[in-house]
Amino acid sequence: MEYLTGLAVVIGLLPLNRFALQWGDQQPTNALGIVSVMMFMNAVIVLVYAGVMKPEGDATIFILGVFTALMINMMYKLKSLLGVK
Repeated sequence: MEYLTGLAVVIGLLPLNRFALQWGDQQPTNALGIVSVMMFMNAVIVLVYAGVMKPEGDATIFILGVFTALMINMMYKLKSLLGVK
């Protein structure tokens, strides 16, 4: 159950990244700023979520779920940036 709780952070990450990628398509000259904002907001979402939802006791499985969510998020961004359908 802790794994799924950690994995649930992807629900907050994907809409933010979808918005940032669409913003980047509209204003490609601001790409570095958009990437910086996306990284900062992803970090804030993950750290707040992990701090609030962290289970009592050993949190190894929870952290594994959070890392899996981050990998899913990265795959989504790469897929969008490379134009893979």
